[in-house]
Amino acid sequence: MKQKNILIVIFIGIFCLLGACYLWPEGVRAALSQSARSDLRKPGLTTPEMGYPFPRADKTTYQMDLYLDTINRIVYGQSQIRTTNTSGRVLGELWFSIYPQAFQNVSTSPAPAVAYTQGFSPGSLQIKEIKFNGHSCDFLTEGIALKVMLPRDMLPEEEFHVDISWQAQVPRVAYRYGTQDGIFMLGHIYPTLNAMSDEGWCLPQNSPFGDPFCLSAASYLVRINVPQHYRLVTSGELIASLALDNGRENHLIKAEMVRDFALTACSGYEQAKQVGKNLTLKCILPSEMRTESSQVLKESRQILEYFNCLWGSYPYPELSVVVVPMQGFVGMEYAGVVYVSEDQLKRSGLTMLLAHEIAHQWWYGLVGNDQYDEPWLDEGLAAYSAALYLNHLQGRSQLPAVAVRQVSLNRALPDFAADEPYRQAIYQGGEGFWRALEQELGADKVQKILRSYLSNYRYQLASGEDLKQVINQEAHRDMSRFFAAWSL
Repeated sequence: MKQKNILIVIFIGIFCLLGACYLWPEGVRAALSQSARSDLRKPGLTTPEMGYPFPRADKTTYQMDLYLDTINRIVYGQSQIRTTNTSGRVLGELWFSIYPQAFQNVSTSPAPAVAYTQGFSPGSLQIKEIKFNGHSCDFLTEGIALKVMLPRDMLPEEEFHVDISWQAQVPRVAYRYGTQDGIFMLGHIYPTLNAMSDEGWCLPQNSPFGDPFCLSAASYLVRINVPQHYRLVTSGELIASLALDNGRENHLIKAEMVRDFALTACSGYEQAKQVGKNLTLKCILPSEMRTESSQVLKESRQILEYFNCLWGSYPYPELSVVVVPMQGFVGMEYAGVVYVSEDQLKRSGLTMLLAHEIAHQWWYGLVGNDQYDEPWLDEGLAAYSAALYLNHLQGRSQLPAVAVRQVSLNRALPDFAADEPYRQAIYQGGEGFWRALEQELGADKVQKILRSYLSNYRYQLASGEDLKQVINQEAHRDMSRFFAAWSL
């Protein structure tokens, strides 16, 4: 306890002294990295053979300094990513995701036309400068991918850091990346180091639906400068705040072992919260909807308690549910943050939606996957998890038997021409896979499989082959025929 207090004092002291500099001193980096390494030493957090060896969650930290210009809708960013080349290969290049580039024009924007309530508004992420271990790098952008050519080859197990100076234009659009009605929804706004599988880089590609991401977990230390009347909602926990004499405010936030760093800034929104022994639950929503917050908090807490008992405790100190003016999605998950569309707030399906998005804190957050190539892994599990919760509310001990329609799950986002066929196959078909597995092995055995899956791949990226291996091990028999029925 004393050590934790000392670290907080160090963070606050550094925060107050730093001014505009974004390169955090070695002591802060060491403290953050050591905390992440200590978490990864707990049993069950690593796998003997990792199909996604780079970047390793326990070796990767992001330090970022962000400035939100709400008038011009610009975020100015400085990022430093520190990690180790655990790929087992000599690397001459690095690849990053730069999601805001998808919003440059009408033809590439994943947001539906209805989300542009004032006509089309472009968004982008401009890279100003990149340095590798202090040396300038050449780079080029390809869609939402950023390729960085290293000034020299990087050897296996070499530690390195990449400094990126960038600027993001936020479009006027009611979407997971955009601003509307006093809220900045800044999902995936910063350059993110891509994962590498045994087969090579997982390169990001834009998609008009789904989540085109393959994100490794990491630890974050982020300072954000915003106008004082804006409320921040982020992953992690607030370490310190400092009001400035120009009407703005600095906030220092630490987030350990998270799949991404969520960032939302809102004006005219209200916050309700419940403080528990190990978790603070928040609901942030427009002031005219304040009466709905108690119901959202109550249902969210019940859902969390159910999933905690089923698989293991939610690992973060806070969970925030943010009601947003979002079109194209009814809900969206981030590490420690859930978006719920305003349109869904008073509908009968709110409980199902909350259960689905909160389940993603386990299936996507704790156990990650390539959401572009294998979207059924997290979406199918989240849909199945939500069905489990509704079944629990109705007082049944197990899901009712239903006729399950077998579909091909071995499909990536570009294999679908539209959103509806994608949802039918990936959400409904993915849920059907788990229901069929219950009928094959029994409900208790399926939950044992999920607990083993979580234990083996906690904070890692898992593939369909990894999941099949866990199922075979827990079933104590070859399940090839069952997998083949789902084209797996």
